[in-house]
Amino acid sequence: MQPHALHLILLALMCPNKEPTMPASIISLAEFKSAASQQIKNLQENPAHQKTLALLRLMMQGENDIQHGRLTAQTEVFDQLKQRLIAEQND
Repeated sequence: MQPHALHLILLALMCPNKEPTMPASIISLAEFKSAASQQIKNLQENPAHQKTLALLRLMMQGENDIQHGRLTAQTEVFDQLKQRLIAEQND
């Protein structure tokens, strides 16, 4: 298993505009997919990594929202949160 597979996946998710560094040895696409699949499977199976995987999913969803123009102004989000908190306190 290539140790760089997960590194490249995480780098691609977190920095989509940054070129990942190539490992010393180049592997085939099939090997890369197999290694990446195994790394993701390991993340899914290990309870200690569940938060990491959830964070990666949220980051991917956020990037997708940005790319598709699904944005909300920060002030609007905080105003809505304040209104919800006030409503919950009054109940």
